[in-house]
Amino acid sequence: MKFALFIDNLYPKIMFVFSILSVIFFAISIYLYTKLPAIIPIHFDINFKADNWGGKANIFILGVIPALLCTIFSKKLIFAKEPLLSIRVLIEVFVMFVLLLLTIASLIVIGIYFKMI
Repeated sequence: MKFALFIDNLYPKIMFVFSILSVIFFAISIYLYTKLPAIIPIHFDINFKADNWGGKANIFILGVIPALLCTIFSKKLIFAKEPLLSIRVLIEVFVMFVLLLLTIASLIVIGIYFKMI
């Protein structure tokens, strides 16, 4: 039960941080859009080597996906979908883990794009 209270207090703060990161990623995307060439890598393999290419407008996905996930996995929606405390806590921990992995991958991709400038 203490873990559930810890998650209840921590989850909104983490969602706020990821919302701010989404705005930052979107601002970086705008900056990079003006600097990158017309064709950029849009998909990377497990070693972060480019294996698919596309237009530079695809860079805005870096800001849109975290914002979309924060909206989909907001506490209000989780409460509406799952009333059981243990499953809700498990979902919240899973969402935080996925957002953390997405943030790490986004930072690596942004680093790759900055090297292209």
